[in-house]
Amino acid sequence: MAYPISVPNNNSGLDLTKMADGTLALACNSVAGNWATRSPLSILFSTDNGETWPERIDVETEPGEFSYPAIIEVEAGLRISYTWNRRRIAVARL
Repeated sequence: MAYPISVPNNNSGLDLTKMADGTLALACNSVAGNWATRSPLSILFSTDNGETWPERIDVETEPGEFSYPAIIEVEAGLRISYTWNRRRIAVARL
């Protein structure tokens, strides 16, 4: 079931995976403002089914456009792919 959450969004793409331990991992640009900057690109974590998102890892923090993330859990951790400044596809391992 979909429902609103308190994470700001700048009208850009996002992706979510539910990890084996039940933690939600949300890849997004957690930036307020319609069509605002697409940096930083972050992964937010929730252990209460999206009620709160207290943990955050920033994948990209420099000025630029880091968008359209896709996130999956693999045996060795998380993988996130995303567009890097609209020039290439980047993959990060966590």
